[in-house]
Amino acid sequence: MKGGMSMRRVVCAAALIGFMGALDAAAGTSLTYGHLHIETSRRSGFDTRYGYASHRIRIQNRSPVKTHRIKVRLEQPWRSGSGKGRLKSLSKTVEVAPNSTADIYIHQPYLRLIGDLHGYAIWVDGEQVGGRGGSSGYTDHGPSGSFAGTSTSMLQLANITVAFAGARRSRMAMLEPVNFIPRDTLEPIPFMYSGLDGILLTLPEAEALSGSKRKAIWEYVKSGGSLAVIGEGKLPDEWKRLDERLENRALKSDAIERYEIGFGLLFLTSRQYDPTPTRPTFHAQIYDSWKETQQTWMLTYTSEGANAVLPVIDSYDAQASYRRMFFLMLLLAALIGPVNIFLLRRIDRRMKLYWTVPAVSLLACVLVIFYAAIADGGKRMRVCSLTYLDQGARSASTIGWFGFYSPSAHREGLLFDEETELALQASQSMAPHPKAWLTTDPHAVGSIDWTDGQRWSGEWIKPRIPLHFKFRKTQERTERIDLKRNGGKLKAVNRLGADVKAFWYADHDGKLYRASDIRNGAEAVLTETKSVQIGGKKLRQLYISYDWVPEIDAAKTSPAAYLQPGRYIAELEENVFVEKAMQDAKMKPPTCLVVGELEQGE
Repeated sequence: MKGGMSMRRVVCAAALIGFMGALDAAAGTSLTYGHLHIETSRRSGFDTRYGYASHRIRIQNRSPVKTHRIKVRLEQPWRSGSGKGRLKSLSKTVEVAPNSTADIYIHQPYLRLIGDLHGYAIWVDGEQVGGRGGSSGYTDHGPSGSFAGTSTSMLQLANITVAFAGARRSRMAMLEPVNFIPRDTLEPIPFMYSGLDGILLTLPEAEALSGSKRKAIWEYVKSGGSLAVIGEGKLPDEWKRLDERLENRALKSDAIERYEIGFGLLFLTSRQYDPTPTRPTFHAQIYDSWKETQQTWMLTYTSEGANAVLPVIDSYDAQASYRRMFFLMLLLAALIGPVNIFLLRRIDRRMKLYWTVPAVSLLACVLVIFYAAIADGGKRMRVCSLTYLDQGARSASTIGWFGFYSPSAHREGLLFDEETELALQASQSMAPHPKAWLTTDPHAVGSIDWTDGQRWSGEWIKPRIPLHFKFRKTQERTERIDLKRNGGKLKAVNRLGADVKAFWYADHDGKLYRASDIRNGAEAVLTETKSVQIGGKKLRQLYISYDWVPEIDAAKTSPAAYLQPGRYIAELEENVFVEKAMQDAKMKPPTCLVVGELEQGE
């Protein structure tokens, strides 16, 4: 009887908890506080395996006179589980003017976060008014509906994520549809398409897009994406700048044209969407390009393996570093205790223990802090990047790696630009690099705040353990190289914002020119080089490789191999296209290559 009563109590308690949780979840989607009305939108649960997801919070300030300061945070108040990284919290603070509506976007990288949309905590002018700062359930990374804001459906094809804008064809019955909330009125936001392996549009649908969405898709392509446009006719104005040279127009068969745009691909075809073997060219080109887009993000290194790829410290041996610190502290403990007591007994001054122990302890603390600060040369940062600079469109798409190291705790955090998409290299799984098999890493745990950029704070950087990110970003940039022809001489004017160490240019007639040591703002006469052949390698080949760093180093060693007529490669002394995320760190010599696309007619 008691057992049955106890069981009924458990069942009733569970039902009550579930009912209260449902009420809490329902209440968490909308909140009214004074003149403020706050709504949160649910993320899609679809897992894209890379890129950023976006949470949206819409705030309406109905006050006619008062500006409110709103802070929104999604947090995880405890640690648990495993994986390549853990997000403790996501947050952002904004000011909402009177009689206005603001959309707050909080972006989440591909990291596990305990908590869901009902775990939002909200502060108004410093006072918490809603949310409970956590949730009992797991929520994995997944894109919001805004990721494919131009599409009406999103499909999964053998683990490939494709934004599909047209109606489903009869041959797509074997594909699994994914629930998707269309956001036709949503303007592009950072990382809108970062998790997509491909985008497929019909030409009328492409023409119907707003100019800002066309631009966003074009930037997605240049930063490594794959776009296929079905139909016959003219492309939208924003997409007309196609390079008709055979080196870039790599395919024209079976009514499919293939263009390389920066790091990505554009396909034009009059064929209907059909990924089955009945259309082998489609399958071998467009479908395979979707697999290529994702493959570079599939490999995640351990800290040791990442430091072998991009060494931010000469040798990484955490165990040896910890052993040295342990023996130092053991030695200092011996000096404070047994050695101190022995010496005072020898001179019969044991009462001095009352001041020698604190004094020696203070000295020991100073020595430990001093050793931690200078033993490994202090804080360090290193960057290896390659930028595709489209001078005509005034945009720059950059890919590469960051490396950071601190001998002590770095509480200030790392501040990145809002446009920078980061992939943390802190996996506990094995990676195909000899040094990556030797050890596994402790969990990386920290927070990200989007108030003034993208600030990674907390415990991301652990003492004496290097931290690496793979990254890409697209920005509007005005840097450029101007070419002048004067009296049979070809001159280059450096307007890239930094000194150029080496410069290579392939003319439209196939001639190769070079120069070196061009100061920022200065010009230099280019010298023709006849012993080197241009071409052979494409930026797309570099992008889809697993290891960008050795590929960028190879391009630095043999730049002519990546040149095509009308393009240049410049090696910069200073990386002006990438932020210095750790301000107080010593910057190791960066690798910064720029592949420039001149304006048409230059």
